[in-house]
Amino acid sequence: MPDVFTRTEVLCGGAMHAQNGIVVPFGGLTGVLMQNIVLDYQQQVTRVYELGTRGHMTRVYYVSGRSQGVMRVQHIIGPGVTMQAFYDNFGDVCNACHNNVVIDLSPNICAAGAGAALAAVGGPLAAVDRTRVGGRARYLCKFCVLTRIGMSVAAQDFVVNENSELMFSSLEFES
Repeated sequence: MPDVFTRTEVLCGGAMHAQNGIVVPFGGLTGVLMQNIVLDYQQQVTRVYELGTRGHMTRVYYVSGRSQGVMRVQHIIGPGVTMQAFYDNFGDVCNACHNNVVIDLSPNICAAGAGAALAAVGGPLAAVDRTRVGGRARYLCKFCVLTRIGMSVAAQDFVVNENSELMFSSLEFES
C-alpha cells in the first residue's frame, strides 16, 4: 500500500532508549539535576611556512600543540538538591588529578527486532548478540576543574538554572 503522502517507503533502522545514555555518578555529580551537557575538545595546530625562493614552491608544516577541552553543564537548583559536593570536588584545582567525568551511552539500542531491521538494510550489527546491539560509546573527560558558574531564573516558573563550565585536559573514547 502506498504512503498517504506519496513519500518513498522506508524501513525501520531500530530504536533507542534515551534513559540509557547517562553520566556515570562521581563525587558531586549525583543528585544535581543535570539537564544538559556540551563538550568541546580541541587541539592547537600551528602552521609554519618556510621562506622560499622566487618562482619555487615553499613548504608548510603543521606543529601540534596541547589538547584542551571545555564542558558546559546545566543544572536545576531546587529543594533537596545539593550542589555543595559538586563545588567542593570540581571547584578545587587541587582535586583536578582525581576529577574524571564519564559519559556512558551504552548499550542504548533496543535489542528486540534491531538485528532483523539492520539485516534488512545490510547493517553491520545484524549478526551481533542482541543483548549488546549498539555496542558501546563511552567518553572519559580527565582532570576536570570548575572554572565558571552562572545562574538564571524566569518569572513564569521560578526554576533556578545553574550553568557551569569545567575545563579538562584529555578526552578518551571507548567503543
